[in-house]
Amino acid sequence: MKGYIKLYRSMLENPLLTKDSDYMAIWVYLLLNATHAQITAMFKGEIITLKEGQLITGRKSISKKLNINETKVQRVLKRLENEQQIEQQTSNRKRLVTVVNFKTYQQSEQQSEQQVNNKRTTSEQQVNTNKNVKNVKNVKNVKKRDFGDIAYSEIIKYLNNKTKKNFKTTTAKTKELIKARWNEGQRLDDFKKVIDTKTKEWSKDPRMAKYLRPETLFGKKFESYRNEETKKPKSKQSWGVEL
Repeated sequence: MKGYIKLYRSMLENPLLTKDSDYMAIWVYLLLNATHAQITAMFKGEIITLKEGQLITGRKSISKKLNINETKVQRVLKRLENEQQIEQQTSNRKRLVTVVNFKTYQQSEQQSEQQVNNKRTTSEQQVNTNKNVKNVKNVKNVKKRDFGDIAYSEIIKYLNNKTKKNFKTTTAKTKELIKARWNEGQRLDDFKKVIDTKTKEWSKDPRMAKYLRPETLFGKKFESYRNEETKKPKSKQSWGVEL
């Protein structure tokens, strides 16, 4: 994860965070790994939208990253929750953590920075403006290079041509699945590969043909489907595919 966050100096006056260095380390870890914009992620086997100030983590990963005992990590997270600094939802291996007031903290810092900027000279402001414009262009170029425009229409059109069906590109769930895979680095050729592979394998069997749909093809098994070799259709008695 790249980028930066803003930290309050008043953190050093918080008796909870200064209880010992582990408390401060875990708190900063949460701030650094919290998302600053809405993104999709997997939690409890479902695709969810992470909001600003949320992250999916686990005590094992925190322990390994910060070299802090897992029991201590669990205790600190619970204390932060009791003090209403964070909220938690847990699953078997992961937990969804929400940093309470994360957005407010960042906005407040930005407002304070703006007040300082207003006192700067016109020439300084012009220099900053030029730098910001350049940075915005660079960010846009990076995003375009990394992700590009998601090919919703091309993917669904290809699926419909191969399966002789009529899926819509405007369906929210379908777009969510495609976007999730796209953000993982999958591209149009990858979607075509999965569609080709599974269409050839499943289309001749009535039991399996019904699974030629976005929910199955573009779901959590997309990567394994993409790496399969194209198979010949099997007899009805031999199907044992886990979906």
